[in-house]
Amino acid sequence: MEESNRFISPVDRKDVMRAEMKALPEDPDTQCGVGACKPRFMKRCGNIICFTAFYSLAGLFSSTISMYVNSQITTMEKYFGFSSSQSGFLMSCNDIGFLLTTIFVSHNARRVHIPRVLSIATIVFGVSGILCSLAYFLSPTFMTEGQGLLKGQDIGEGQNVYVNDSLTTFTKGGQLCDGAGKEDCLHVDVSNAEIKVGAPTNFTPVALTILAIGMFLQGFAKSPRQPFVTCYIDDNVKKTSTGMYLGAIMALSIFGPAIAFGLGGFFTQIYISLEEVSINPRDPRWVGAWWLGFLLFGFLAILAGIPVFFFPRRLKPRPADHADGKSGLLENTKEILKGLWKLVTNRLYMLVVLASCLTLFSVGGTLAFQPKYLETQFQIPAWFANLVMGMIGVFAAALGSFLGGCVVSKFKLSPIACAKLILGISSFAVLLPIFGYSFGCYNPEIVGFNTVGNSSNDFADCTDSCLCDDGDYFPACGSDGRNYFSPCHAGCSDQQGQTFVGCGCVGVNGTASPGLCPTDCNMLIPYVAVTFFGGLVAAMAAMPSIIFSIRCVTDKQKSLAVGFSTFLQTLLGWCPGPIVMGMVIDTSCLTWNSSCRGQGACSMYDIEDFKLKRHVIELAIKFVTLLMHIAMLIIAKRTDWSQYDNEETVTAKPETEMLMISNGKAKRSLTGYKDPIVKKT
Repeated sequence: MEESNRFISPVDRKDVMRAEMKALPEDPDTQCGVGACKPRFMKRCGNIICFTAFYSLAGLFSSTISMYVNSQITTMEKYFGFSSSQSGFLMSCNDIGFLLTTIFVSHNARRVHIPRVLSIATIVFGVSGILCSLAYFLSPTFMTEGQGLLKGQDIGEGQNVYVNDSLTTFTKGGQLCDGAGKEDCLHVDVSNAEIKVGAPTNFTPVALTILAIGMFLQGFAKSPRQPFVTCYIDDNVKKTSTGMYLGAIMALSIFGPAIAFGLGGFFTQIYISLEEVSINPRDPRWVGAWWLGFLLFGFLAILAGIPVFFFPRRLKPRPADHADGKSGLLENTKEILKGLWKLVTNRLYMLVVLASCLTLFSVGGTLAFQPKYLETQFQIPAWFANLVMGMIGVFAAALGSFLGGCVVSKFKLSPIACAKLILGISSFAVLLPIFGYSFGCYNPEIVGFNTVGNSSNDFADCTDSCLCDDGDYFPACGSDGRNYFSPCHAGCSDQQGQTFVGCGCVGVNGTASPGLCPTDCNMLIPYVAVTFFGGLVAAMAAMPSIIFSIRCVTDKQKSLAVGFSTFLQTLLGWCPGPIVMGMVIDTSCLTWNSSCRGQGACSMYDIEDFKLKRHVIELAIKFVTLLMHIAMLIIAKRTDWSQYDNEETVTAKPETEMLMISNGKAKRSLTGYKDPIVKKT
């Protein structure tokens, strides 16, 4: 009988395989559904393409919520009176929550039901977004009739509202030349002090706490995303196809920030109370509806996370002799420490990871305050800065990541080839900060701050009796085309609607309007073009770096390697980047929004100093990263890659896999099957 089986035709052998497969019980871990509820129509979705499609949508909204706060930083600073240092801390809370869980989560990737964990994590993302919006709904200005500034009336006329049961008068539209002078905090009850846009209030620390908790939750939910998705895909497809599927998910998730900045720009054009007011977004007192995005994207993330919950534990049957490793807490901890030591002593792995940490330190700090940089450098409103960010940074990163994944998959790049590609991209990236610095603007001339009127005597005469507060910055554009530090410094004695009149320093019948005059700096378009192209090329290194990092470790170390790399990238890159950059930006501040309650957000920056510090830091980081990539390539060429068990995985047809399971290891050698999890012996 055994002799005759050698002459069975391929067609007959295939029929035998199908017959034996039908006789085998179905593996519940490869079936879509929950518990006993596993409808047959869901079987069509039990494949890598459907998983990639559904999780791409969940990842899209997760990344949207993560990045949305970046698009609203300047708006939230105005509303709550945050400094850039406080804003940087707020954005880093996301990464702090991530750091607390990522190592443990990554090590246990194969001990849990990955799709269900990813589903729950996406839902938590949604909850965090809704929680962040509560900072607005719980604020005293929402709970009272005033709604933050004026409700349906001309802002600048002054209006009394009740805040915390105390009568408070909102600030007028900039100080006037009325001899009132600076507010004396020694003789003013702080609870009844004037409220200014950008100045802190009693609710500021409460708002910071609420938003920080929401960002912490995002960090907890983010920890399983990259290691779980990477392992789930890499375990269920050919290894040469991993880059393509990961690239597709990464590309779509990067469109999340594009949506965040795009809709963030739209929401900043809507006044915070959703009501019609007489000022426009260019007015220094304008505060956009920042909370809308948190609420919208929060609900969308919850909806997108539900379908992922029904995907199977694995998409391919597993050999019968394979069992998931399960151990106690002590043994599990020992395994983690042992695995971490092997990773730390792996020179190739540490070089590629530390280089990415430096890159992400720069990216994290730059991305967090890029809208603010665009607003201050090119004097554009917040909504337009968000729109530009969506176009240049996010679309370039999405396209670059996808192209990088396609290049790796199509050309089946070896680890050394990936290292060469990374080095080439890194060499080009060193030039970007130089071009970025070249395409910038100069500080505007502002009468009453860094310049005077037609003559110093005339300026002194027209403001002599005004008693202007030189710390209360409220830019005004005079009818003579010059910028003034405030309506008071323009000698304006009255306000009609949104126009300041009686401006003696401007000229006869001189007037002024809120905001700086249009700038003659035309560097925005060149800056956008260079940044887009640079971001596109730089993003192409993301996927080769990921592939290189998981190819220079064994399959057994893979999930921990991915988790440890994201841990280090967060600890040394994403987390400190915004904090350090926020502190650096604060050193470029010239005037602050302040009140008797304390110092709040910066109202005017030295944009030349801002530009210099930002690009010098970026250039230094890119140069060090280039040196690390050179060392990585040299070591990679001298490495014996046979020590890593990352050979090509042959994905058999379903009926062949089921037959292999029924016959055990003996059939494995006949089909070329290799389990992607178990180390080859």
